[in-house]
Amino acid sequence: MIGDQGLEGLDLSTTKKITLSPDNKLATGLTVLHENKGTSSVIKVWDIKKKILLREFRVPGQAHAIEFSPDSSRIITASGTGNLAWATTIKKWDLSSGIGKTLGTCIGSVRQLSFSHDGEKVAALTDFAGFFAKIATLDATGTTCACQIKAWRLDGEDDELSINITHPLPLNRWLPTWPPIEEKAKARLTENTLLTVPVKMRFSMDDQQIITVTTTGTSVAYDSQTGEILKHADLSSMSLFESMQMIAASQAPANATKLRIDFAPIGKTITIERDENNWWQTANDKSRAFKVDGKNYRSRIKNVEKVANPLNLLGLKPKTNLAQLHSFKHPAGKVKINREPTGINFQLIIENEKNASEPIPIGSVQWMPPSGGTTP
Repeated sequence: MIGDQGLEGLDLSTTKKITLSPDNKLATGLTVLHENKGTSSVIKVWDIKKKILLREFRVPGQAHAIEFSPDSSRIITASGTGNLAWATTIKKWDLSSGIGKTLGTCIGSVRQLSFSHDGEKVAALTDFAGFFAKIATLDATGTTCACQIKAWRLDGEDDELSINITHPLPLNRWLPTWPPIEEKAKARLTENTLLTVPVKMRFSMDDQQIITVTTTGTSVAYDSQTGEILKHADLSSMSLFESMQMIAASQAPANATKLRIDFAPIGKTITIERDENNWWQTANDKSRAFKVDGKNYRSRIKNVEKVANPLNLLGLKPKTNLAQLHSFKHPAGKVKINREPTGINFQLIIENEKNASEPIPIGSVQWMPPSGGTTP
């Protein structure tokens, strides 16, 4: 990895958890020191190209997680103190000033740190493995939790979000596990909390949800503002506009070089163009781009690239064929898709007990071939 990432020449002999910044210009890692005064950790940040040490931060206890912010201007660290390092402190560090600030604390070691797409929040998923950690969570939360998710705004304006996950989630209430699990095996899994708690998490595309995945493959979503578990975790949390983009881009003819997107609710028209590498972007904003690459949806904002499965983002079953999709569920209602030889029309249908259907045109996408070409 060192050779592949250009890290030669950096003193990484005692460094663990080596992490690259999103722009691939910086690297960070940690070293745990066991001294007479107790355990502490040193966090180092290097400039990869210049081969110099930019910053060095020291934290008490055992550091176990580091994450760069999306714009590479800050890092978040998690370090534990106390018996088995179960009391964890989350800090942010500004790389330009070197100033650190505590965001909050959590119980247990941090399994994962995750930033919101706008870079304004960070969430920590903790692991409560071990007897002492379970006792600590009982003292801190009043109940024995399997794990905990906490989130903070980096500006410190809002109170922290705390989600205590206290019991196994009933597998038949959420998304089907993938790959499918036999009924006998599923019955055994529901008896084991550690097999049904989250092991991964991320913010939804609109940052309104925290979406988790358990070891069984079950997806569960939480409201990122209130921490409320969402009963419809299989619904897409993507904006309608992004959903239109994704479906249209996955089906645009090979010779289409432009997509004209008419977003009906606001009466706005946007034209995006495809470059030689199949990235779609507007002519006047090259900092934002996206493309559908095989089974993956790639988005790029200011050189920060993210990869996701479009079917997961849209809340669809793994084997769904987008070209044959006639509708999909969205938190706002059901989105109906009508196809024509030159494009796709989208319509939102709001269904409830009093009003079975209230169709609302939400937009259309038309594809355009190269100048002088013929539309397929």
